Order: sequence, then C-alpha cells, then structure tokens
Amino acid sequence: MKIKFLRANKNYHYRNQFLNIIVDIFKVIFIGIAVFSINIYLAVIVIATFPFSYFVFLKYGKILKRKIKKPQK
Repeated sequence: MKIKFLRANKNYHYRNQFLNIIVDIFKVIFIGIAVFSINIYLAVIVIATFPFSYFVFLKYGKILKRKIKKPQK
C-alpha cells in the first residue's frame, strides 16, 4: 500500500492563503461583536481600522517576518 504525502504546490499555497483570509475576516467580525457589546463607538473604530491594517500587513508582512526571523545581535 502506497502512502501519498501532501506536496506543497501552488494550489496548496493559494488555498492556504484564502483560508487565512476567511479566518481573519471571521476574527474581526467576532471581535467587533464582542466590542460592540461593550461600547458601540469602540466597535466602529475596530471595524473601520481593520481594512487599513490588513492591507498594510499584506504589503509589508514579508519584510516584517524576515526581520523577526533574523537573530538579534
């Protein structure tokens, strides 16, 4: 019996990235609901700043990850 292992290919990468986006969106929705129960104005601020922070991380995320992985001297 042959066991097939998952290979990292392009489709796997895009599927993984898509799932991460969906999970992030659900996180913001649930955090927004929780914050909304505390204070409506705070919830509006959290929901309004999410797209900005998300797109900034998409643009500079690789750079930040590389800098974090480098050993500190």
